[in-house]
Amino acid sequence: MKQMTLYGWNRGMRKISVTKLLQEQLGYSLSEAKSVTDTILGDREISLSCDDDKCEPLAESLRGLGVRVSVIR
Repeated sequence: MKQMTLYGWNRGMRKISVTKLLQEQLGYSLSEAKSVTDTILGDREISLSCDDDKCEPLAESLRGLGVRVSVIR
C-alpha cells in the first residue's frame, strides 16, 4: 500500500469528476468520496491509502482534474 496526500486544488477543479473517480477507483461510497472532495475544497490536506499499482495512475488522473497530489512511497 502507498499513501497519497491530496493537499489542494487548482482553479477549475472538476469536483463532480473527482468525486466519481474516488468512488470508482477506491471503492468509496458517494458520501465518503464527497467528504474527501469537500476536504480538498476546504484547503485541508487528506491522506488516502491505495494499492501500489493503482496509486500513480490515480494520482495522475486527479492532477488532470485539478487536484494537487503527492504520492508517498
